[in-house]
Amino acid sequence: MSSQFARLYHAPVIFIGGLYLYATSLISARIPLWHDEIVSYYVARMDGPGAIIQGLMSKADNHPPLDYITRHYFLTLFGDSALAFRMPSILAMLAAAICLYVIVLRRASV
Repeated sequence: MSSQFARLYHAPVIFIGGLYLYATSLISARIPLWHDEIVSYYVARMDGPGAIIQGLMSKADNHPPLDYITRHYFLTLFGDSALAFRMPSILAMLAAAICLYVIVLRRASV
């Protein structure tokens, strides 16, 4: 009997993660880009990683290039939409929450 419960041990985390992905994707697809996102959007829509780095070096924005390059590839793969632009942030937040869950799971008991 306890082996059946052991298989369902992580089910709430999987359910909450799936609910998070569904809700944030739905909201992100409907809300237009904010002002600071529009600036990042135009940098991410440049021709490629080299153009993005050149744009950042000419003071287009002051953030590291990895975020813009990641967003560039998401926009290239999934189309030109607010959801595709916000997807790296959504997935990074989910990954951070899973990492936090694993750290707490190792430190504390059920």
